[in-house]
Amino acid sequence: LSNSLAKTNLHRRWAMTFLLRKMFFPGSKILSAMPSKISLFFLVALYPDVLQCLNAPVLSSSQCSSAYPGRITSNMICIGYLNGGKDSCQGDSGGPVVCNGQLQGIVSWGFGCAQKGYPGVYTKVCNYVSWIKTTMSSN
Repeated sequence: LSNSLAKTNLHRRWAMTFLLRKMFFPGSKILSAMPSKISLFFLVALYPDVLQCLNAPVLSSSQCSSAYPGRITSNMICIGYLNGGKDSCQGDSGGPVVCNGQLQGIVSWGFGCAQKGYPGVYTKVCNYVSWIKTTMSSN
């Protein structure tokens, strides 16, 4: 698995509200070069009452590759804490990773949840912006 993208068509437009806002696509910057933390929005139970958010650091490519030897591609980033304790989990897949109002990643996979030495792995959205824009404009 090297990406977590899918296209879907909506039958009607969604109205923007204080609960539903636009996210913007990232530029070509590699997320790991950004010093800021990102926010993950995810579920903590099958039907939670409150959307969860976690500020977590983007790990370097070498840290990511060391955690998952031979499994990390250039279309992936690792986010989280190498000491474990905080992470997205099963059921969160497809959720957004937002940094400064930009969609930078998509929850993809990992080894367990919040396990020491195994950060979460996310789709690196900046590598797919051209494909997303082309796909959206042609449909």
